[in-house]
Amino acid sequence: MKYINFVFFALIIYLISCQSVEESSINPPNIIVILADDLGYADLGCYGSEIHTPNIDKLASQGTQFTQFYTTARCCPSRASLLTGLYPHQTGIGHLDLDLGHPSYQGNLNEKCLTMAEVLRPKGYTTLISGKWHVGMDTAVWPINRGFDKSFFTHSGGNYFNTENTKLFTDTTRYYSNDEDFYLTDAITNNAIEFISNDTKEASPFFLYLTYTAPHFPLHAKESDVEKYADTYKIGWDSLRINRFKKMRELKVIPSQAKLSKRDEIIPDWNSLTEEEKARETRKMAVYAAMVDCVDQNIGKLLSTLEKEGKLENTYIFFMSDNGACHEEIEKLPWAKPNSAMVGTEASNASVGYPWASVSNTPFRKFKHWTHEGGIISPFIVWNGKNKTHRLDTTNTLHLIDIAPTIYQLAGADYPSNKEILPMEGIDFSPALHSNGPVVRTSPLYWEHEGNEAIRDQNIKLVKDFLNTDWEMYDLKNDPTEINDLYYQQTEKANQLLTKHEKWKERTGVVPWDGPKQVLDSLFIGWFGAPLEIR
Repeated sequence: MKYINFVFFALIIYLISCQSVEESSINPPNIIVILADDLGYADLGCYGSEIHTPNIDKLASQGTQFTQFYTTARCCPSRASLLTGLYPHQTGIGHLDLDLGHPSYQGNLNEKCLTMAEVLRPKGYTTLISGKWHVGMDTAVWPINRGFDKSFFTHSGGNYFNTENTKLFTDTTRYYSNDEDFYLTDAITNNAIEFISNDTKEASPFFLYLTYTAPHFPLHAKESDVEKYADTYKIGWDSLRINRFKKMRELKVIPSQAKLSKRDEIIPDWNSLTEEEKARETRKMAVYAAMVDCVDQNIGKLLSTLEKEGKLENTYIFFMSDNGACHEEIEKLPWAKPNSAMVGTEASNASVGYPWASVSNTPFRKFKHWTHEGGIISPFIVWNGKNKTHRLDTTNTLHLIDIAPTIYQLAGADYPSNKEILPMEGIDFSPALHSNGPVVRTSPLYWEHEGNEAIRDQNIKLVKDFLNTDWEMYDLKNDPTEINDLYYQQTEKANQLLTKHEKWKERTGVVPWDGPKQVLDSLFIGWFGAPLEIR
């Protein structure tokens, strides 16, 4: 009887999968991939935040919300992995969009990879990008030359209010705006809506890559949005982190056994600050919250437009961040100019720094750059207009490399198989979207960024900080916030994983970080008179 039940269950899963493939081949769905920049795991209402994000929360309440989704720890490599289904070093973007003198760190997407736009366009998709590109400065790898029909983009972001200081392009033409109400987050959405309304064909599907620069610094926000949070952060980062942690447990986006990691040693106690310091820090986080709030408002505007035009039902929406929250304190860099402008205004140049980034990454350790959980875990939501059922997926471990193969499955698109193009590293997780089915991953997940390294195999994770030569080992099922180091208790298992990690580095083109860092330091010294600071 048990065998019969198992066979029956397997048959149902198979039929659902077949039906999904058949529908995609007849009426391919629209695909929208929304990427936030430097958004922390705990920065959305549906993941425990006090920030007002009703539209994203709605996508979560009507879609599949994942709790174990990973990025690559940094903007450029994350975008490269998302677009191609490969590890970033395989695409030529092992670090930033700078040529560090090695094929894996050339700073431009190479010819061994294909973007989602390049794969979906032959399937009949109209391919669109609005927002941050950041996978190559050379014109040969601009969006229009890597599969996109229409593009409105910036290479890396910049001033949110002034297009003179933010290099924006429409296809290959520099874009300027004299609109006194210009705000970059709004412009990114408005151009996406314009593309969908004017440049998509009636009977053809579209693929939209919507990549916001927010809430990446500089902290710039519309004052009407900042006012909503004027008093919210007066309680300070210590209390707020505890409040978020409690809400996250209630929402079950972290397991009940999770413990709140200790405050990073570089972060002062909130009560040790002067009143003037508290006021400035409160303002910083209010502006940050306003930036996230504005992203949510714009997603609501996009959804309303799609609904009015009858394009929403047959649409999949993927939402995620490119890495954990950013600790970088740009005001303290050696080349930073003194700036007395109010935080949030066009002339200001501020970032949230370690303290508030720690809140954004609640309850995890570390930040963007690092491969500890705080640097690589992201909120992840997939919404399907035809099946508005909430699923909280706490079991499947996913990565940016899995997005492309899943989208190709949903779209019925074929990924080419030839010697010139590398096979994708990711897996198709579409069964988890239709039936809460398990996703089978046959190999570990790997990371390397700036010498920060990690490998996750099932629930066991090894991780190393570039500034510390010692590896650490954690059982993430029982210790998701990486508090209890098991390395010296399970050295045999650790050595097995380290052997796999070394083979992965050799296969994907990872080189010792000291080499690229020397080149990078020379660039930074030439530009700013000081080397790159990792911490």
